[in-house]
Amino acid sequence: MMSFFDRCSAFGPAALFGLLMLLFVAHAAAQVPSISTRGEGKLQIPADMAEVHVSVVTVSAEPDRASARNEEESAAVLRAVRAAGVADADMQVESVRLQPHREWNNTRREWESAGFEAVRSVRITVRDLGALPGLVASIVENGANRIDGVRYQLSDPKGHEVEALRLAVVDARRRAVAIAEGLGLDRVRVVSVTEEGVSAPQPMMRVESAMIQKDEAGGNPEAWAEGTITVRASVQAHFNAFSE
Repeated sequence: MMSFFDRCSAFGPAALFGLLMLLFVAHAAAQVPSISTRGEGKLQIPADMAEVHVSVVTVSAEPDRASARNEEESAAVLRAVRAAGVADADMQVESVRLQPHREWNNTRREWESAGFEAVRSVRITVRDLGALPGLVASIVENGANRIDGVRYQLSDPKGHEVEALRLAVVDARRRAVAIAEGLGLDRVRVVSVTEEGVSAPQPMMRVESAMIQKDEAGGNPEAWAEGTITVRASVQAHFNAFSE
């Protein structure tokens, strides 16, 4: 019975040489050290816009009166927002509710019915953070009596996410080079890179008390200091390491 190499030689020296080269390349590839690393990229970017969530809460013994007062005071708030230079497209009424109002009787140690409560919640997008303190003061003075939160954002998050990914790839390669040098090798070649994820959580500042007073909001810039958003990205990378 003819051996495998005898059969290959029957096709001529060229075929045998080609087979030997394939075997050599496969053997050499099996000997190349493989390195896998995880890279991380992080950017800290000052927010350049914010969403302000405010509510107008009115209470009255009669439901119709509670709703009417709420509509009037909400209209005054929206006029103040427009006067501050905010476009109508950046104002969104999120919810309108009418519900029984209850108050705590400390003497009887129980909740008691106390008329009706109308609540209108509005989301305001602020594209000039320098105007935020004055805007908050204005809307409170004009009828908003609850600040549900201020969420800071980036106007161009995608651009920062791409940069964080680039930094993650650089970090993965730097780690691979360090490992290769520890093995006595001086070069790495990328085989594959897989994106694991990108995140940019938006910091949310909340007012501690549920209801705020006019003198608590004010126009103090420190009270509404802009947030910093951390953009993170991670990748999984595989390299071959070798020496020249």
